[in-house]
Amino acid sequence: MKFGLDIRLNHNDGSVALAEVGKSAELAQAVFAKPEDLEGSVVPVANGKTAMEPVDDPLLPLLESWMLKVPWLLQGDTETVYMKNSEHAFGFEVVNESVALSFYKGQGNEVDEYVMEPFNITLDAFCGESVTVVRQLLNLIKQANPASMQSVADVRTLQEATLEAERALKEYRLDRR
Repeated sequence: MKFGLDIRLNHNDGSVALAEVGKSAELAQAVFAKPEDLEGSVVPVANGKTAMEPVDDPLLPLLESWMLKVPWLLQGDTETVYMKNSEHAFGFEVVNESVALSFYKGQGNEVDEYVMEPFNITLDAFCGESVTVVRQLLNLIKQANPASMQSVADVRTLQEATLEAERALKEYRLDRR
Protein backbone atom coordinates (compact mmCIF):
# COMPACT_ATOMS: atom_id res chain seq x y z
CA MET A 1 0.00 0.00 0.00
CA LYS A 2 1.24 3.46 -0.89
CA PHE A 3 0.92 5.73 2.15
CA GLY A 4 1.09 9.48 2.53
CA LEU A 5 0.02 12.31 4.79
CA ASP A 6 -1.66 15.49 3.65
CA ILE A 7 -1.57 18.57 5.83
CA ARG A 8 -4.61 20.76 5.24
CA LEU A 9 -4.36 24.41 6.30
CA ASN A 10 -7.33 26.66 7.02
CA HIS A 11 -7.23 29.84 4.97
CA ASN A 12 -9.93 32.35 4.02
CA ASP A 13 -12.81 30.22 5.33
CA GLY A 14 -11.57 27.22 3.35
CA SER A 15 -8.92 24.54 3.39
CA VAL A 16 -5.80 24.34 1.26
CA ALA A 17 -3.33 21.47 0.91
CA LEU A 18 0.25 22.04 1.99
CA ALA A 19 1.40 21.09 -1.53
CA GLU A 20 -0.73 23.90 -3.00
CA VAL A 21 0.66 26.44 -0.54
CA GLY A 22 4.15 25.42 -1.62
CA LYS A 23 3.39 26.37 -5.23
CA SER A 24 2.69 30.04 -4.49
CA ALA A 25 4.95 32.34 -2.48
CA GLU A 26 2.10 34.84 -2.17
CA LEU A 27 -0.28 32.19 -0.77
CA ALA A 28 2.44 30.90 1.59
CA GLN A 29 3.03 34.40 2.95
CA ALA A 30 -0.70 34.84 3.55
CA VAL A 31 -1.16 31.41 5.18
CA PHE A 32 1.97 31.69 7.36
CA ALA A 33 1.61 35.37 8.31
CA LYS A 34 0.79 34.25 11.88
CA PRO A 35 1.99 30.64 12.27
CA GLU A 36 0.92 30.59 15.93
CA ASP A 37 -2.72 30.89 14.77
CA LEU A 38 -2.57 28.10 12.18
CA GLU A 39 -5.54 25.75 12.21
CA GLY A 40 -5.68 22.67 10.06
CA SER A 41 -5.62 18.91 9.92
CA VAL A 42 -3.53 15.85 9.16
CA VAL A 43 -5.20 13.56 6.63
CA PRO A 44 -3.79 10.09 5.93
CA VAL A 45 -3.72 9.11 2.26
CA ALA A 46 -3.81 5.43 1.29
CA ASN A 47 -3.23 4.44 -2.33
CA GLY A 48 -3.84 8.00 -3.49
CA LYS A 49 -7.18 8.43 -1.67
CA THR A 50 -7.82 10.35 1.51
CA ALA A 51 -8.66 7.92 4.30
CA MET A 52 -10.85 10.36 6.26
CA GLU A 53 -12.42 13.80 6.24
CA PRO A 54 -10.23 16.52 7.78
CA VAL A 55 -10.83 17.41 11.43
CA ASP A 56 -9.34 20.80 12.24
CA ASP A 57 -7.30 21.64 15.30
CA PRO A 58 -4.52 24.08 16.26
CA LEU A 59 -1.99 22.74 13.76
CA LEU A 60 1.44 23.34 15.26
CA PRO A 61 0.62 21.76 18.66
CA LEU A 62 -1.01 18.81 16.85
CA LEU A 63 2.09 18.25 14.73
CA GLU A 64 4.41 18.70 17.70
CA SER A 65 2.52 16.00 19.58
CA TRP A 66 2.69 13.79 16.47
CA MET A 67 6.45 14.27 16.14
CA LEU A 68 6.99 13.56 19.84
CA LYS A 69 5.29 10.16 19.36
CA VAL A 70 7.63 9.04 16.55
CA PRO A 71 10.56 8.00 18.82
CA TRP A 72 8.17 6.06 21.06
CA LEU A 73 6.57 4.30 18.10
CA LEU A 74 9.98 3.30 16.81
CA GLN A 75 10.63 1.69 20.21
CA GLY A 76 7.43 -0.35 19.86
CA ASP A 77 5.07 1.66 22.05
CA THR A 78 1.39 2.20 21.31
CA GLU A 79 0.61 5.91 21.31
CA THR A 80 -2.26 8.36 20.88
CA VAL A 81 -2.45 11.96 19.66
CA TYR A 82 -5.46 13.80 21.08
CA MET A 83 -7.15 16.71 19.38
CA LYS A 84 -7.51 19.88 21.47
CA ASN A 85 -10.81 21.15 20.02
CA SER A 86 -12.78 17.90 19.85
CA GLU A 87 -13.03 14.43 21.35
CA HIS A 88 -11.12 12.91 18.43
CA ALA A 89 -7.76 11.17 18.52
CA PHE A 90 -5.28 9.45 16.25
CA GLY A 91 -4.32 6.00 17.46
CA PHE A 92 -0.97 4.36 16.64
CA GLU A 93 -0.69 0.69 17.59
CA VAL A 94 2.69 -0.85 16.85
CA VAL A 95 2.76 -4.53 15.92
CA ASN A 96 6.18 -5.89 14.93
CA GLU A 97 7.50 -3.66 12.14
CA SER A 98 4.18 -1.97 11.34
CA VAL A 99 1.79 0.51 12.88
CA ALA A 100 -2.00 0.35 12.79
CA LEU A 101 -3.14 3.94 12.24
CA SER A 102 -6.67 4.91 13.24
CA PHE A 103 -8.73 8.00 13.93
CA TYR A 104 -11.62 7.85 16.34
CA LYS A 105 -14.03 9.75 18.50
CA GLY A 106 -13.83 8.91 22.18
CA GLN A 107 -12.48 9.74 25.59
CA GLY A 108 -8.81 8.95 26.10
CA ASN A 109 -7.99 5.53 24.71
CA GLU A 110 -11.64 4.44 24.67
CA VAL A 111 -13.02 4.28 21.15
CA ASP A 112 -16.67 5.36 20.87
CA GLU A 113 -16.70 5.45 17.08
CA TYR A 114 -14.03 4.97 14.42
CA VAL A 115 -13.86 7.81 11.93
CA MET A 116 -11.06 5.93 10.15
CA GLU A 117 -10.75 2.21 10.82
CA PRO A 118 -7.23 1.03 11.72
CA PHE A 119 -5.02 0.17 8.78
CA ASN A 120 -1.44 -1.07 8.76
CA ILE A 121 1.59 0.73 7.39
CA THR A 122 5.21 -0.23 7.83
CA LEU A 123 6.68 1.63 10.77
CA ASP A 124 9.53 2.96 8.66
CA ALA A 125 7.16 4.32 5.98
CA PHE A 126 4.80 5.89 8.52
CA CYS A 127 7.52 7.60 10.55
CA GLY A 128 9.43 8.62 7.42
CA GLU A 129 6.36 10.21 5.85
CA SER A 130 5.47 11.94 9.13
CA VAL A 131 8.91 13.55 9.37
CA THR A 132 8.94 14.46 5.67
CA VAL A 133 5.60 16.26 5.66
CA VAL A 134 6.34 18.20 8.86
CA ARG A 135 9.76 19.14 7.50
CA GLN A 136 8.01 20.44 4.33
CA LEU A 137 5.71 22.57 6.48
CA LEU A 138 8.62 23.98 8.48
CA ASN A 139 10.52 24.78 5.28
CA LEU A 140 7.53 26.67 3.88
CA ILE A 141 7.12 28.62 7.12
CA LYS A 142 10.83 29.49 6.99
CA GLN A 143 10.55 30.72 3.39
CA ALA A 144 7.35 32.70 3.94
CA ASN A 145 8.02 34.08 7.42
CA PRO A 146 11.69 33.59 8.43
CA ALA A 147 11.41 35.62 11.65
CA SER A 148 8.79 33.19 13.02
CA MET A 149 11.34 30.38 13.16
CA GLN A 150 12.78 32.02 16.29
CA SER A 151 10.02 34.34 17.46
CA VAL A 152 7.07 31.90 17.58
CA ALA A 153 7.27 29.39 20.44
CA ASP A 154 5.08 26.79 18.68
CA VAL A 155 7.35 26.87 15.63
CA ARG A 156 10.47 26.43 17.77
CA THR A 157 9.02 23.51 19.72
CA LEU A 158 7.85 21.85 16.50
CA GLN A 159 11.37 22.21 15.09
CA GLU A 160 12.84 20.58 18.21
CA ALA A 161 10.31 17.73 18.17
CA THR A 162 10.99 17.14 14.47
CA LEU A 163 14.75 16.97 15.08
CA GLU A 164 14.14 14.35 17.79
CA ALA A 165 11.92 12.35 15.44
CA GLU A 166 14.53 12.55 12.67
CA ARG A 167 17.28 11.34 15.02
CA ALA A 168 15.14 8.44 16.23
CA LEU A 169 14.22 7.44 12.67
CA LYS A 170 17.86 7.58 11.54
CA GLU A 171 18.88 5.40 14.49
CA TYR A 172 16.01 2.97 13.80
CA ARG A 173 17.04 2.65 10.15
CA LEU A 174 20.72 2.11 11.06
CA ASP A 175 19.75 -0.64 13.53
CA ARG A 176 17.75 -2.43 10.80
CA ARG A 177 20.67 -2.67 8.35
